[in-house]
Formats: sequence, structure tokens, C-alpha cells
Amino acid sequence: MYTHDVALDELEGRLSKDQRPEFWEELWERYVESKLDYKSAEETLQSKRRQAGADCLRLLEWLEPLGTEVREAKGVALLRKVLSQQYEVQQSGQIEPVKVHASGIVQNPHDADVEWSAKGHGKEKKEWKGYKIQVAETVASREDQSSFIASVVTQRATESDDAGLPATMQKQKALGLGLPSELYTDGAYISGRAIQEAKEAGWQLVGPAQPSASRVRLAKEYRIEAFDISITERKALCPDGKTSTNCSKLTEEKSGKVTYRFEFGSQCHSCPHKATCVPSALPHRTILVGAYHEELQQRRRDQQSEEFQLRMHQRNAIEGTISELVRGYSLRHARYRGLVKVDLQNQRVKLLFLSRSFPRDALNRIRFNALFDSATCPSTGSWVIHRNLQKTKETSILPND
Repeated sequence: MYTHDVALDELEGRLSKDQRPEFWEELWERYVESKLDYKSAEETLQSKRRQAGADCLRLLEWLEPLGTEVREAKGVALLRKVLSQQYEVQQSGQIEPVKVHASGIVQNPHDADVEWSAKGHGKEKKEWKGYKIQVAETVASREDQSSFIASVVTQRATESDDAGLPATMQKQKALGLGLPSELYTDGAYISGRAIQEAKEAGWQLVGPAQPSASRVRLAKEYRIEAFDISITERKALCPDGKTSTNCSKLTEEKSGKVTYRFEFGSQCHSCPHKATCVPSALPHRTILVGAYHEELQQRRRDQQSEEFQLRMHQRNAIEGTISELVRGYSLRHARYRGLVKVDLQNQRVKLLFLSRSFPRDALNRIRFNALFDSATCPSTGSWVIHRNLQKTKETSILPND
């Protein structure tokens, strides 16, 4: 409903009275001068939602022959986007609201940058409308017990942590900071490719790799982690010591993504563990891995060691930093509209946090000032990165959203 309001209000300033469609007054009264009662019965709300979709399609079709400056106006473009996300046209020509929304759909007509997203599953699932923030902080050492926030990067809610990692590095480069010697993360940032790229760039990405996806009726002892896979030698060794009989390199035509498929052939037929290792729909075990699987495989092995687990304790401090930013500086609530302004809010929070974190003595004032001087700002050492979910105020796009 609010999306119609925004579009009609913008079109009023672009179209003179004699240029407007014959149904203009009808739409103006329905969406600008009237307000929807969200306490109405469910049947009434659904009826109004269908009406909103039909009116949206009607207006957009009328605008189609007009000039680009009208047809592609900001409010009209938003209305077109909402129609494609919230409705679908049936074969009969009738327009119906979609039953399941995808992540990333427009949530607020006054802030098209706001997106809905979710992470986790079951009881651990978190849903929010807004943005995502990547916070990077230095790790305190024996020589220097203090730490500071190296960068804050604001992302759209649906952007992945895979994209957040290079964005953080780019942000720190723009601030005049060099690369860390090591960067501690949780499993969401870890992939074989990220590990390899960090190694090639001269620094180390430290964090636990996530387990492979589970499959129905596949025992834990026979998941991909249990196989010794060598892409270099094009062979894989199963937990029972059998070697793969075939390896195929597969390249996706559009994306260029490379994967490798290992097959174990007829030797699986007589294997006593076939029932727990081979999916019932397949004649033998087949494994599909990415081009950087060897790096991921090594990390999964390393993270089982006590040494690795002790190393990861250095990441714990940022949990306290995130908590302080959320509780003391309201980092979890976006106060402004638009990604640019929200990012400006987050940069201000960073500066306030830094200015209040350093004690008021001469040494730490020098250290604080050094954060803004690329010649003296620390460029090496250990850093840690973590994400935070940032919410916006609720504003519905259409009834019953």
C-alpha cells in the first residue's frame, strides 16, 4: 500500500491533470487519502492485497508507452520491483500474491536498500529486516594489551560473509592499513578458496571450516571429511582403503565454476558398508568437491588439534566488543534511511567507541590519533572479524506482509 502512495505522489509532480489516466482519482483516493486498517479480517486483507496487485499492474501498463523519465522514475521503478517480488500472474490472467517470499525483497518503500534475510535453522534461525555489519578488530598481544576496531563495513542483509571479507580488506586498504599477518574468523568466512587467496596474498585466514552437507541415510563416518582426496593426483581414498576408479573435471558454462567428481565404481557393490556409504538411488559412491577442496580438507584436519583450538581463543574478545557496540551504542538499530546514511551512522559509532575506549593519557591519545595517519597506523599483526545484524523500523510494503 505504501509503495502505491510513494509512486502516485511522485507521478503527481510529473503529470499534469490532463495527462493522468482516467482511473487516477480512484487510485489516489484508495492509496493516498485512505489508510488501511490492519485490524480488518484476514479475508478483507487478502482481498485488498489482490486489489493492490491488480491496481499496480494496471498503472504500470498505462505508464509503459510514456517517456523514460516518467516510466523509470524512482517511485515507479520501486513499484515495478515490488510487483515482480510480491505477485505472480496466473495462466488465467488473474494476479495473485506469492505464497513464499525470497530473501532480499523490498521491505520498506521509503528505504529500498532494506532487505529481509535469515540465517541458521530451527531454533537457531534468526530473521531480520535491515542490513549486516562486518566489524574487524586488532588482537591484543603480550607487548600491547590494547586493541582497536580497524574497520566497520556495512552490507545489504542478503550479502554473504564471503563478500564481506574482501570488502573488509578493501576498506582497511582505503584507510591506509596494511594486511594483517593473520585474521581470525568463525566458520561462515571459511572456504577453500578464501584460505588459498589469503595464502597467496601473504597472510593467514584462521577459522574452523564448516562440515560438509549431511545426506539422508549417510553415516557420519562416510561423509566427505572421511575421504582422503587429492585433486592434484586425481584420486580419492575411501575410509575402507579403496581408491576411486574415475575422476572428472566439470566446468559450469555460465559461471566457469570448476568441480571434480570422483567415482568408486563396481568395487562398491560387494562392500559391506555400502548401505551406510552409498545413497540408495546410486549404484556406487560418488563424491563432488570444489577446486579448492584440498585447502578445506587440510583445515578440517587442523581444527581437530588442541593447538588450533587454543589459537582460536584469540577470537573471543570481539564478542565482548560486539556486545558493547550493541548495548552501549545501539549498533543493531539503523536510525537512517539508505545504505549510505546507515554506513555513515556505523562509522560514527566506530569513532565514538574508539574515542571512549582509549584512556585519557598522553600515550593513548597519540595511539588514537595514529588511527587517522596512514604513516603511523599499525599495518600488521593479528585481527579478528565478526558480523552483526542491523535492524530497521518496521514499515509494511503491502497488507499482510
